[in-house]
Amino acid sequence: MILPLLVGFLPAGLGSDIGKFLPEAAAEGFLSSAPADGLGPWAGIGVLTLWVGLSYVVATVLLRRRDLA
Repeated sequence: MILPLLVGFLPAGLGSDIGKFLPEAAAEGFLSSAPADGLGPWAGIGVLTLWVGLSYVVATVLLRRRDLA
């Protein structure tokens, strides 16, 4: 929820280039049949899968580090 707001403060070209790879925009590209400016359906599901995988890895590392300490 905070990341899109932070990307909004970047310069226009850079913000829009990074913004289409955020989870919200990736899900929109996956769910829409004809993307206007963002990712297509397959690219959207790929980026969304990467975000889920990254969240899983971070959660696993933090859980193991805190429980084994």
